[in-house]
Amino acid sequence: MNTIATNKERVYQRRRRALAAVLLAPVACIIGFSALTVSPAGASDEHAAPLEEVTVHAGETLWSIAEEHADGRDVRDVMGDIQRINALSSTSLEPGQHLLLPAE
Repeated sequence: MNTIATNKERVYQRRRRALAAVLLAPVACIIGFSALTVSPAGASDEHAAPLEEVTVHAGETLWSIAEEHADGRDVRDVMGDIQRINALSSTSLEPGQHLLLPAE
């Protein structure tokens, strides 16, 4: 009788451990991912610089907006900064869209 009770306890312990592993794995992944994506305090990134918000007007392109705000910098670099800051997957813009630009 003791052997049966001991075997049941082992089965329940294994089940509890497996359930704990299944529940804790996503939490560990989230913590690990956030540790990789968060920049250390004091580190500089594009959001550390002041940003300026503009509204896209009909006929404006990412190139024309970047060219207007380039201030002597390469327009392609400014376009890349704008895309990165606003998480744009393409250069297509819609009238009325709000963009954050690096203010210089």
